[in-house]
Amino acid sequence: MVEVSSTVIHFTGMQMLLITGLFLLAVLVPLYLLKRFAQIVPPVYKVNGIPSGVGGLLLMVVGILIAQAVPALYHLGRSGASVVRVLEVDVAFWWAAVQTLIPDLVTAVCLLTAIGVLIFGRTPWALRLAIVMAWLGGPLVAFLRHLYLGLPLEVAGEPTGLFFLTVVMTIYLLFSNRPALTYGTEAGRHLAEQRGVFNL
Repeated sequence: MVEVSSTVIHFTGMQMLLITGLFLLAVLVPLYLLKRFAQIVPPVYKVNGIPSGVGGLLLMVVGILIAQAVPALYHLGRSGASVVRVLEVDVAFWWAAVQTLIPDLVTAVCLLTAIGVLIFGRTPWALRLAIVMAWLGGPLVAFLRHLYLGLPLEVAGEPTGLFFLTVVMTIYLLFSNRPALTYGTEAGRHLAEQRGVFNL
């Protein structure tokens, strides 16, 4: 008879509250600061009665991107420390150690780029770049994890959830009035012309 043992970590209610609070703090503080910085750069078009600028659901999209970037940055730092320890032991394994950093590095760079252009960019090009970076930093990184780390691709796993979330964000960014007015897309220009308002 084979005895199987497993290690299960149990958290108390206070520990879960602390972990949840720290994660919310790690997302909400940067989100608040980025909202303040985003107000420095005005939207391309302002139309009475239609919201523009980084706020509302657009700010929520930025918050979702921050929530995706925070764990990637955490894992990148943690994995980076492990890579340094491996390199101290034997430099011959440098590539095997460094390639474990690639998925989280790509995620962090892509998502931080998407956040930056959504906050500070005010051109249609910035909006398109943010969408591409959100796709590269979100669901497509799951394929890098499969390639470099050997993690399985599962239908109920990471790529599917990130895929649907990124689809919803992309639809919002492409077809909503706030992003159109904020970044000056063609739809935003038509909306401003219909209301008799041009660039501010």
